[in-house]
Amino acid sequence: MAHIMHPIIHPNNTPKLYTQIPNPTHQEAFLSAVEAEVADLRAAVATAQNAAGDAEAQAAKLNDQFLRLTADFDNFRKRTVCVFCMCNVYVLCMCIVYVACVCVCVWCV
Repeated sequence: MAHIMHPIIHPNNTPKLYTQIPNPTHQEAFLSAVEAEVADLRAAVATAQNAAGDAEAQAAKLNDQFLRLTADFDNFRKRTVCVFCMCNVYVLCMCIVYVACVCVCVWCV
C-alpha cells in the first residue's frame, strides 16, 4: 500500500501528518474533521468577503465626502477672491471720488 500523507488538526492546533489511515472508523473521523475544517474556512472566507464589501462601501462614501468638501472649498476660494477684488475696486473708486471732491473743493476755494 502506498503511503499517503493526510493532515489532521488536533485539539491543541498542532498539525500532524499520518502516513495511512488504518481502519474505516479513522477514515470517517478524518473525513468529518476535514469537512469541519472546510466549513470553518468557508465561514471565514464569507466573513472576510463581507468585511471587504463593508470596507469598499466605507471607502466610496469617504471618497464622495472628500470630493464634495474639495468642491465646496474651491467654490469658497473663488467667492473670496471675487469679493476681495470687488472690495478693492470699490475702495479704489471711493478714493478717486474722494480725491476728485477734494480737488474740486480746493479749486473752488
